[in-house]
Amino acid sequence: MVQYNFKKITKVPTGKDFVDIVLSRTQRQTPTVVHKGYAINRIRQFYMRKVKFTQTNFHEKLSTIIEEFPRLDDIHPFYGDLLHVLYNKDHYKLALGQINTARNLISKIAKDYVKLLKYGDSLYRCKALKGVIAVKNAACERLLDQRVEVKMKSKKINDCLNRFHVAVPKPRDQKERPACIPQAVLEAKAKEAEKEKKKLERDLEEENGGAGVYSASLKKHYLLANDEWKEDNMPEILDGHNVYDFVDPDILQRLEELEKEEGLLQEQDEDEVDMDVEDLTPQQQKELAEIRRKKSVLIREHRIKKSTAESRPIVPRKFDKDKKFTSVRMGRQLSSLGLDPSKAIERVRSKSRGRKRERSTDHGGDDMNVDDDGSNKKMRLRSLSRPRSRSSSRPPTDVVIPGEGYKDSAQKIQAFKMGKKSVYKRNKDARKGEGDRVIPNLKPKHLYSGKRSNGKTTRR
Repeated sequence: MVQYNFKKITKVPTGKDFVDIVLSRTQRQTPTVVHKGYAINRIRQFYMRKVKFTQTNFHEKLSTIIEEFPRLDDIHPFYGDLLHVLYNKDHYKLALGQINTARNLISKIAKDYVKLLKYGDSLYRCKALKGVIAVKNAACERLLDQRVEVKMKSKKINDCLNRFHVAVPKPRDQKERPACIPQAVLEAKAKEAEKEKKKLERDLEEENGGAGVYSASLKKHYLLANDEWKEDNMPEILDGHNVYDFVDPDILQRLEELEKEEGLLQEQDEDEVDMDVEDLTPQQQKELAEIRRKKSVLIREHRIKKSTAESRPIVPRKFDKDKKFTSVRMGRQLSSLGLDPSKAIERVRSKSRGRKRERSTDHGGDDMNVDDDGSNKKMRLRSLSRPRSRSSSRPPTDVVIPGEGYKDSAQKIQAFKMGKKSVYKRNKDARKGEGDRVIPNLKPKHLYSGKRSNGKTTRR
């Protein structure tokens, strides 16, 4: 027979408290912020997650109630009779059955709402399908009316009506007898009514839509010099700077003013240029038109590249065909300026080839004779070899060079000795440097613990 500990049964909250508990948990453990700029799939997933999480919480809570309460067929007859005396068996079974029915109905409603959210095409519609208090109340009312109607049509209703008797007291005279409330109690109630009741978070929650809709603001607890700053938006930091500091609300108006000013300056420049062009010769006018055309092309290219600078990759100069520096291009540009490019091109080519090792062949001259082969060979080798420049040797330790910072040679010798002494221990321990603090495991445990057996000592 099943053993039950009735003291461990979880207390069942009232309907309103039960809903508040579940919705508060949903509010705490799911995201609470959604923006209009999100993709519609992301908005749908946001609200579908809330609906599924709420349905799961309801299912778990109701399942716990059904599983913890004992079954009348499995408990001892003594407890069964006691439960029947304190609380009717039929009502007990009916209550558990209704909880099971409510659990199934919640699962079906959740599935229906998930299907509806899949077809939501905007943030407003998805949100409207979620804050559902009116629908819930209407469903509860219909369910209650249906149960009452079923009970009234049952056969047991006549037997139950015979047991009920409603007593209505009749007045014995025309004298009114109101409730007697002490004067001290009335004065205390009046004082409490005069006091301003402090609003709690629960009161604010009920005023702003209830659990699941209201989100508590943590900003109101900030300690700032001015309380109006509490609801300000948090700054967005980019590269160590506040983005909002660089936002100008009048930027469009200032841009229009700058464009007007630029247009006026261009018109003035054109007027001045037109006045100067009349004094030029036809050839000069043609060259001036070409210069202006090139200038306008450069300005247009610069504006295009500036507008697409963020999305344009950085190309190394050696792979940039548009700006490739070649000798042909240099010669063409120098020729267009009326200069001779031959010497410049020759100099560039001579530098690009690089220098090879050259040996002078004019050594010995007429002094070298063909008759004496051995002496000629030695002289030739001696003449062709070029003496190396002697590398600068390190000065002695006891010599003080100006700029080293030593007072005399004794101080320098002492400093060298101290330096060698400081690195002696580090070199002895085979350290890489001052920051090398590795502690080697000289006796690893897997090699020095346990019984030794025959064979190698590499393992135990």
